[in-house]
Amino acid sequence: MLHPVPHPELWRRPACASRPIGPNCLTRRPATARIEETAIQHPVYLTTKEVADLLRVRERKVYDLAAAGEIPHRRITGKLLFPSHEIQAWALASS
Repeated sequence: MLHPVPHPELWRRPACASRPIGPNCLTRRPATARIEETAIQHPVYLTTKEVADLLRVRERKVYDLAAAGEIPHRRITGKLLFPSHEIQAWALASS
């Protein structure tokens, strides 16, 4: 069930401010929640499929580039992962 949210001018710090946010507790989200959302929106590492989608190539091509050492990558717990900031820099330098 959705609960109506009052106008921001009517927000106040209720007695439940120290407890998790719920329908009866109208507080703003803590800073840690915003940090977690940012991490979800901008992952540190990309998967092979995400890199392939980003570069608009097939996954096989991404594996070939990684095997040849032509694309920045890491092998973590047996999985091939690509640091997102390095991939962005690599793509800009390659174009």
